[in-house]
Amino acid sequence: MHFPIGGQGLSTGLVDALNLSWKLAHTVRGTAGKGLLDTYDAERRPAARRVVDNTRVQLTLMRPAPELDPLRAMFTELLTLEQTRRHVGDLISAQETVYPARSGFPSRWEGRFLENVAVGDGTEPQDVTRLLPDGRPLLLLSGERAAAYGESARGWAHVLNTVTASPDAVLPCDAVLVRPDGHIAWAPDAGDLTDALRLWFGEPR
Repeated sequence: MHFPIGGQGLSTGLVDALNLSWKLAHTVRGTAGKGLLDTYDAERRPAARRVVDNTRVQLTLMRPAPELDPLRAMFTELLTLEQTRRHVGDLISAQETVYPARSGFPSRWEGRFLENVAVGDGTEPQDVTRLLPDGRPLLLLSGERAAAYGESARGWAHVLNTVTASPDAVLPCDAVLVRPDGHIAWAPDAGDLTDALRLWFGEPR
């Protein structure tokens, strides 16, 4: 139970449903890596706790008690900083949520939400959101090793959308495996791509 400011409970419920639905779908289809369903609780329970905590902070700031005026003044001052505004905005929108790493040598990007960056140009521009409509993970590639990464992922073509980004696309690195919910499952600093694909989506075909 928490204060309903900003509708964050509703938003959290929608993200819960998205997180669980693609994992259930892959489990039913036999394309889930071992223990995939178990990640739901490990990922979403801390996120829900964070919503409860941040709404309690907001409620405290809203109380008209005079002894809280210094706290409000300091918070207002902090909000003049771009970094603070960005952090608070991401906190309320849940885009700052970072899920626990699953790989043995996790990337610094693993678990983070990938912003909806443009990855294609032409008559029909593409972005991350438009490439994740069907519940399939997305392998975004760019740079000189794109072909090599694409070849490594060929055995998972039955579950994976592979897209080579345009040269001007701003990606965190030259290859990134994006889960159906928009969070990053793998990046090159985590080691072999095939290990990550096995972990999340089972054996190749």
